[in-house]
Amino acid sequence: MTLWQLATRKGDARLRGPRDGLPMVGLTGLMIAVTSAALVLVGPSQAWARTTIKVCPTCTYTTIQGAISGATPGDTIQIASGTYTGPLSINESLTLLGAGQGQTTITGSGPVYPITGSGPVVTITGSAVSVTITGVTITGGESSGYGGGIYNTGTVTLNNSAVSGNGASVGGGIYNTGTVTLNNSAVSGNSTSAYGAGGGIYNDGTVTLNNSPVSSNGQGGIVNEGGKMTLNNTPVHGNGTCGHCVGGGINNYDGGMVTLNKSPVSDNGAYGGGGINNSGTVTLNSSAVSGNGAYGGVGGGGINNSGTVTLNNSPVSGNTAANEGGGINNSGTVTLNKSPVSGNTASSEGGGINNAGTVTLNKSPVSGNTPDQCSPVLC
Repeated sequence: MTLWQLATRKGDARLRGPRDGLPMVGLTGLMIAVTSAALVLVGPSQAWARTTIKVCPTCTYTTIQGAISGATPGDTIQIASGTYTGPLSINESLTLLGAGQGQTTITGSGPVYPITGSGPVVTITGSAVSVTITGVTITGGESSGYGGGIYNTGTVTLNNSAVSGNGASVGGGIYNTGTVTLNNSAVSGNSTSAYGAGGGIYNDGTVTLNNSPVSSNGQGGIVNEGGKMTLNNTPVHGNGTCGHCVGGGINNYDGGMVTLNKSPVSDNGAYGGGGINNSGTVTLNSSAVSGNGAYGGVGGGGINNSGTVTLNNSPVSGNTAANEGGGINNSGTVTLNKSPVSGNTASSEGGGINNAGTVTLNKSPVSGNTPDQCSPVLC
């Protein structure tokens, strides 16, 4: 029986409401009482109050890990200027707020070389864990396994920060199998001990980089193994020192998907695929590929492709290959839309494009390459 039926059956005129020209005062009061009772049942004792915990030399917490251990999910840890030693282990959702990337530093045990295996600077574990880190520099991590700077299996957002000077066997700066978003946060000067294992970033999850350059990392800038990556206004520059690896700037394989939007790939180097090595899917939108070099037996100074590559308004220029395909070495499918190929050099053939697959040129001239424009057929 409904509340209305119960009240009207007992003849309570206060509950008969507007139909009888009377106000519903009694029903309203009763409902408020019921609601209030319900609220008591789920009272404050069952909900965590979010608090801010401060870390500084004179605070209750003088270490970041101490504050993390004392925190509850949803808390913010405010970190004063200074250098704080890791490693940090985070397995609940928190916000870490530093004083600025030039002011708050979180460091590993360092030095990076030789890599002794002390572990990542920051480890985030748990698929339901979401962590936001703002205004810090993460440096000096050394892991004989995965992730020198950050090891992540949850969700992490890095704002106005830097990941630099870290080392690992795989994923020198960041190793990710979860979700990572970087906003205005550079990844630079990291490296790996294994050939081509993602000196800057190793991804097998989802990564989004917004205005977050990946530069000067050793053993390749980015490795994307079957994951999904989106780069927005994020240059990939000067990565390499990669004598026996492929993809000095980006190595995308195992079905991985990479999209670059206004994110140039320049001055990277590797044994093959100096700028990009791809066996998955890569799309470049307004993202030039220039000044990269392939210095070994695998061609493709700018791009070495055995998967699918689409270039939209993305010129390929000034790249060099010690073998073939100065601009592009292709055995897969390449489509160029308003993306000229010019000024590239190969030591053997295909100064502009060396093609053993399918190439489609839409308003994309191939010119000024050395020793020829296209091989084995004319473009």
